[in-house]
Order: sequence, then C-alpha cells, then structure tokens
Amino acid sequence: MTFKPLILLKTLASSLVWGTGQFLNKQWLKGLFFFSFFAILIGIEWGTGSYGEPISLYDQMAGNPITVETSKGYVNDYYYNLLDGKYEETRLLEYVAELNGLTYNAELNVFADDSGNPVQPESNQIQFNENDLYTFLAAEMTRIDALEDFSTNGFEPLLEYDSFEAFQATLIGGLGGRDNYTTDDYNKMLVQILFRYDTDLFDRYADLFTNRFHENGGFFVKGVWGVITLGVTPSRTVTEHYDLSFFIPDGFSRRGVELQGNFSQQLLLRGIISNLLLIYFVGIYIWNVRDAYKTSVLIQANQSVRSEKKYFQDVYENAFEYIVLMPALFVITFVSVMPILFGMLVAFTNFDAQHIPPNNLFTWVGFENFRVIFSLSEQGGLPFGSQFFRVFSWTLIWAFASTFTVFFGGFVQAVVLSNKRIVFRKAWRSLLILPWAIPALISQMIFNVMFRDRGWVNSVLERVGVYDRLFEWGMLGRSYQEAGTGLQRLLYFGEDNIQWITNEANPWFVRIFIITLNIWLGFPFFMALMTGVMTSIDRSLYEAAEIDGANGFQQFRFITMPLVLFATSPLLIMTFAQNFNNFGVIYFITQGGPGGDFTTAFAGQTDILISWIYKLTTDANVRWYSMASVFSLLIFLIIGTLSAWNFTRTRAFKEET
Repeated sequence: MTFKPLILLKTLASSLVWGTGQFLNKQWLKGLFFFSFFAILIGIEWGTGSYGEPISLYDQMAGNPITVETSKGYVNDYYYNLLDGKYEETRLLEYVAELNGLTYNAELNVFADDSGNPVQPESNQIQFNENDLYTFLAAEMTRIDALEDFSTNGFEPLLEYDSFEAFQATLIGGLGGRDNYTTDDYNKMLVQILFRYDTDLFDRYADLFTNRFHENGGFFVKGVWGVITLGVTPSRTVTEHYDLSFFIPDGFSRRGVELQGNFSQQLLLRGIISNLLLIYFVGIYIWNVRDAYKTSVLIQANQSVRSEKKYFQDVYENAFEYIVLMPALFVITFVSVMPILFGMLVAFTNFDAQHIPPNNLFTWVGFENFRVIFSLSEQGGLPFGSQFFRVFSWTLIWAFASTFTVFFGGFVQAVVLSNKRIVFRKAWRSLLILPWAIPALISQMIFNVMFRDRGWVNSVLERVGVYDRLFEWGMLGRSYQEAGTGLQRLLYFGEDNIQWITNEANPWFVRIFIITLNIWLGFPFFMALMTGVMTSIDRSLYEAAEIDGANGFQQFRFITMPLVLFATSPLLIMTFAQNFNNFGVIYFITQGGPGGDFTTAFAGQTDILISWIYKLTTDANVRWYSMASVFSLLIFLIIGTLSAWNFTRTRAFKEET
C-alpha cells in the first residue's frame, strides 16, 4: 500500500504520454509499441495543422499578390520620373530609404548608405516588397484624407498626387502588366490597400474570419470543433474596394473578393472521419493505461510479470479473430459507417435551401425535424407533417399491393404453365419471361411514353371507339372542377382523354394503374422461381393423393400450394423491402405525380418516401436535405426492423444461436 502513489504516477504518466508507464515498469517493447501510436496521433495532428503560424486574412482571398518585381519597379519608375521632373513629392523615396537603413537626399535625389556612398534604386541594397507598397499607399491615403473629404468626393482625388498617379501608371504599364495579373489579382490588390487604410474595416473582417480552431487546428482538433459547431462564419464578399477600381487597367473590371468561410457539410463530413479514426486511438489509449496500471500492481505485489514476448503472443492468440478482422472493420468504418452517420446526423440539422454553405451555414436543431413530422406542423411554410403520413400510408399500400400482386401473379402463371394440357408450354414460358429479361428502366420509360395523355395507347383507344363509350358514361368530358365526389370521382378518367399518369382529380386511378403495370414488370421472377419449386416436388405425393381419391383442386390446395409457399414465403419480406424503396417504377413512369407543389411539400400523389426524398434533395428550388435525411432514417428503421425480424426467423440464424 505504501507504493500505491507510485502506481498512480505510472498510470498518469502513460495517460499523458502513451507508453511512459510501461517504460517506468521496464517494459521496453510494450512502451515502444504504445508510444508509436501516440507518435502517429500527434504526428497527424501536428502535420495537418499550422500551430504557431500567424493567421493571414489575405490567404483566404482569391488572387495572387503583386510580385516583388512590380513593387520594386514602382520605386524605380518613380525615382527616374522624379529626376525627369514629372514628379515632385519625395515621400515614397524617403520611406524606401528608411526601410533599407539608407538616407535620401532630396536636393541631390540620391540614396546613400552609412558611408555616404550613393546607392542606385536598382541595387540589391534596396528592397521593397508588395506589403511595403500597400502600407505606404495606405499611409498616403490617411495623410491625404486630412486634406480631402473622401466620403464626399470619393477616392478619385488620389490621382492628383504623385504616388498614386505613379501607382496607376505602374499597373497599366509593363511592370503591372495585363499579361502578368488577372482580374482577381487586381481586386485583391485594392482590398489589401483599403484594409491597411481602414483598419476598423479590416478588424471587423479579421474577427469573423480568423478562427484559431479552423485555421490552425489539425486533423483531429478541427474535426471535433467542426462536428460541435458546424462552422461559425459563412463566406462573405468584400465590395468596399470598388471605389478604388479606377486603378484597374482597361480590359479588367472590379469584382467582389470572396472571403472563404466555413463549409458546414465539409466540416461535418471531415469531423465524422476524424472522430471515427479517433475512436480507434481511444481504444489503444485505454488499452495502454489499463496495461500500465495492471503491470504496476503486479510489480508492487512482487509477482512475476509475463515477458513482453509472451505478452504479445497471448494477445495474438486470444484476439486472433479480431486482429484478422481489423483491416476489414477499418475499411467498413470509412466506406459504409461514415456515409450512414453523415446521412443520419443531417436529420438533426436545419440543412435546407435557406442554409446552403458557403454563404449560409446550417446548425444543430436536435429533434425539431422529428417534432414537425409527428406533430403534423409545418416547417418553412411546407406541410411536412401532414404530407408525411399521406405519403407513408401510400408507401405501405404500394409495398403490400405490389408485393402480393407480383407474388401471386407469378404463382398463378407458374401453376397454369405446369398443366400438361397447355400446348407449347416452353414457348409460352419463354415469352412470359421477356419482361424480366428487358432492363426495367427501359420498360418503365416506354410505359411513360405509351400512356401519356396524347400517347399511343390513348390514340388506339380513341380510334377503336372506346372513347365514345367513356364520354357516354361520363368518365370523360368533364373538367377537373366537375369531377364530382365519391364514386363519381373514382370513375373520372380525364377531360379530353384518359389521364393514366396525370389524373390529379382521381389519384387512385393512377395508383391502381401503376400497381397493375408493376405486375407485368415483377411477375416473371416469381413465375420462374415457383416453376422450379414445383418441378422439384416429389411426384409420388400426387400419385398417393390420386389413390386416396383427391381431385386436381385438392392436390393443388394441400400439396402444391403449401410446398411452394413454404419454399418461397421468406422472399416476401425481401420483396416487400425492395418495393418499399422501388424508386424506378414510381419516378420513371409518373415522376411521383400527379400534383406535387409547395402546398403538398412537393410530394405528388404517387410519390413514395424514396421518390419524395429524391425530389427534396435534387430539385434546385427545394433542397430540403434535413427533412430528406429524417425520411431516410425512418425508412432505415422500418426496413431494418423487418429485415432483422426476417433474418432471425431463418434456419441459419436459429442453428447459429
């Protein structure tokens, strides 16, 4: 007990610098093992960060600064133009001399060093970079501001002064060079001058765009900060430099300079990646601390400690399956888990058209989106709550109806084709399997063309006289407003032609129509499956039934149907899950219509949840990502629950447990 503080000290040391406790326990190999992970963690963080480096607001602007050659050329041109009598002011040259530890004789117009030796402006003894130029021009603006009222006259009077006239001449001339700089470069140049002149304006932007965590933080620090905050500063466009645009040469124009802010979705995505990786390091950290503590306790009790070689051998043998699976688990974490987490977390934000980075940021809102749905309220003027339950109920109806129609449609067809009295059975089976052989997308788009209001099907029906009967019975010929109610509305097919996929007055007509079309698309699979099952049924069962006096219907009822359903019923859950998310049939035939505008939260009458999600995320006028994520999460819970329930009922699962 007297050495307990020493145990705690070793444990604490390993918690601060991994492996230190092992080194203190004279476990050199283990110490090196754990320290290597600590070094990797710190190396990643330090290598991806910029700790200790100053944050420059100008680095976040598009465009390059002017070159040293241009700024130095500005001094040279000014000097020789002063000698030629074009300029009279000597403040620029005095400023240059002060920067370089020289003196400038205004009477003789020469630079001189401490020994009095003349120095030519082209000399390497005279250095003048772009920051020196910007600082000088800003100081000149401040000095001249005392003489001219810029707020009244604008910045145009600057050109009356030699330093600014020379600056404009440099930009327009060969040194500034239209071949050397772009429009972004010129605009960034003016912003830097303006910010040095108006320090209050610079401070306001600097306070917004110089976040230490975002700018200096490394992979893990920035990741944790990003997940917590989702960003604090949206992008901004600087336009205050427009009054200085007279400096820009002809052929270029003033343009807003964008200051890049935070991108919420990028911060969230990178944050998830860094935090998932950090979880692996946390696991190693806990292992390291626990081992340091346990080893210290054994040493204190004067018990023998396993050799390090034996320790790692035991770890390998006892955790072999985990070690082998670790690479696969690592890949799954970032290929499967990471995108799923991103989609789930968006459901707890306000990521929509009003909060699109980089000009706007989205934030955490907790369970607000779920409250909107289950309280039947609105969000942003859209009735998500009421429309969700309408779409969800239709999704369930669609999933059940499309599943059982294709299942029993295929079953009936397989039974018919198995009858020996059917001639050319192979030919019929080959013909009926064609819908399965043709890509579903092609079939769906062909149906969309065929059943349009002025499509081929309506043209044929009109020519053969079907339309005449429909007009007589009142199913056609009425406007949308005259569709009526109840049975009269259910029998309303359209105004001038049958609206197979656009009948907004009678959406159940469209719904029943696409369920019927789905039979054609889905029954061949079950027909082929059940045909195979029926051919594998032992014929002796039928022979025994005939001896017992069973007729054909009884044989079908008590032999064929039970055996076929027993073999194929597990597929019902899988088919239901597939139809629950059967995006293709809905979108490529009806596009989710009829209807679907702001009043219905852009959900059409045949939209199921997955097609509604597609509209909410791809329509440039909607872009309601947070609600789409909520719906995706609910779909996952429903389908995941059904799939798990179905899996637990399988023979393989029961035998394993």
